[in-house]
Amino acid sequence: SLRRGMAVSSLLSPGVTMLLAASLMLQVHGFVTPTHSLAVTRGIETSSHQVPGMLRVNSGQAGQQLMRLNGGGVRLPRIFTTGLLNSLKMAGGVATSAAIIGTINLVGFAITITTNTHKVTDLLGTGAFAVSAMATFLLGVGGQRVAISTACVSLWSVRLAGFLFYRILKTKTDDRLSKVFKTRLEAAGFWTASALWGLLCLLPHSLLSFAPDQPCIGLFGAFAILLWGAGFGLESVADWQKWSFKQTPEGQRSWCQQGVWSISRHPNYCGEIMVWIANFALAAPALAKGGLASGSRDLLLAALSPLFTALLLTKVSGVPLAEAKSDKSFGHLPQYKAYKQSTPALFPNFSSLVKQLQAIFRG
Repeated sequence: SLRRGMAVSSLLSPGVTMLLAASLMLQVHGFVTPTHSLAVTRGIETSSHQVPGMLRVNSGQAGQQLMRLNGGGVRLPRIFTTGLLNSLKMAGGVATSAAIIGTINLVGFAITITTNTHKVTDLLGTGAFAVSAMATFLLGVGGQRVAISTACVSLWSVRLAGFLFYRILKTKTDDRLSKVFKTRLEAAGFWTASALWGLLCLLPHSLLSFAPDQPCIGLFGAFAILLWGAGFGLESVADWQKWSFKQTPEGQRSWCQQGVWSISRHPNYCGEIMVWIANFALAAPALAKGGLASGSRDLLLAALSPLFTALLLTKVSGVPLAEAKSDKSFGHLPQYKAYKQSTPALFPNFSSLVKQLQAIFRG
């Protein structure tokens, strides 16, 4: 619909619009295969074997068709916008997500190398999740399950991007990123990894948005939503508790072991892994209904999201880096050694939960 198309257009960054408008220009001038098509809004007849509302344009017809359309009151920017939206629809959820995530991260790379700042790094890299999720929802099949998935991804993205942006504005610098952005090559590597992170994490939602079969939520869907809520709440509370602790005099010379940090040494990463497991679980029933071959393929692709997240946070950039930093600062202290020995690294266990409950009742 026009309203849905206008909403998506407002979500897309100028880079995406320019990229796909350029591809449409290539179609108009015959630089791509004849099977590509240019969408128009009215005044075009189509062959019976073509997609309704689409026109095949070759190099010999291009000028006449564009002049006719312009003379008939159809403005060219509107043609390109409509063509952009139809191109994304035909490309599917994963390709749409890749175009949006890639463009936003490319913009981030350009800002990084021209301004030598990383204040917008998390705002763009994490905020791109919400832009992509809403765009694939508006262009996809719609439905209750997709709407819930969109809300989950967008809420997680906006919350985390907002928190990290607020934090960098307060701290003025981030030692992690300062080390990464020493050269343009390192910056390019970072933004490439950021784009890959976004694309892989969003696979369940991107595939779900264009899945033809959308079963009702059911008990399994309700479980996925509850799991997402628990993970989102844990991650949000953990981030805020640690940030608040760091603003105190004690936080300047000690490690956080208050609140949820008393039952897990990295509750924020635990919550994030739970979020992406839940997003996969929410999408799985719809992806599994696509038939044995395509359903199995889509499920395997979507499963890369929680697997990649868990691997990234437990083996690469999350827990290992945080543990190394804490060990360097407090590893010589007996109290810290006792905390590490008694508190699980990621998922709370029964004894840590009991310890926290005892502390609550004593307080």
